[in-house]
Amino acid sequence: GAPASAQAAGAAKAPAPAPRMPDKHKAESLAPGAPPAKKAKAGRPVDSAVPDRMVYSVVDDWSVLLNQTNVVANNNKYYKIQVLRKTDGTFHCWTHWGRVGTTGQFKLEPCGTIAELAEKEFRAKFQTKTGVPYASLATHDWTPKVGKYTYVETEEQEGAEGGDGAPLGKLSPQQIERGQAVLQKIDAALGAKSVGAQLQALSSEFYTLIPHDFGFKVPPAIATRDMLEAEEELLKFYLRMGFE
Repeated sequence: GAPASAQAAGAAKAPAPAPRMPDKHKAESLAPGAPPAKKAKAGRPVDSAVPDRMVYSVVDDWSVLLNQTNVVANNNKYYKIQVLRKTDGTFHCWTHWGRVGTTGQFKLEPCGTIAELAEKEFRAKFQTKTGVPYASLATHDWTPKVGKYTYVETEEQEGAEGGDGAPLGKLSPQQIERGQAVLQKIDAALGAKSVGAQLQALSSEFYTLIPHDFGFKVPPAIATRDMLEAEEELLKFYLRMGFE
């Protein structure tokens, strides 16, 4: 109630309150500590497996999560790549891979004081794993391809990793929509009484886009209405968590 009445009082004093809005924002942006807070929020978190991770920071947006699930071959594996800057001014290319739900293996590759070397390493690894040049990250249609990793868009921020229970970090709304589109295809396939192979292929696509932790069990094909509904509910939950 108080902010509304204060606003009303302000409006009574000044017949045209609109010009006061930019001033307010200006004052906020000049407040001590405001820009660093904003910067920290936008930054990608250093992967949790990096040894002594507090002495590293992710360079710009050089951080990707890749995933590959194949229910026939029992693949369910992630691959993370980051360009890191150490507090001593050196750059490193970090890779971390394994089965979803496990710590897996990792490598920290020193690249001296030249950021471009680490970025070149990052680009090479990205292209090898996905078959797509890193320059096409934003424009490529990330429909999963058998035998290749797919880019998974996350909204991770420092201190907020996997807050909604997503095994590889919080997914972006766009990523969740990609998963929903595959569930619609599975829905149609179930309606058409499709053969198992088609459901297996679509389920592999879905689990690639929406990472799941199955432990060491074979990822199950989404072959029943009940299973489909459970996945639809999971995506609705992830979306809700994104807005809270």
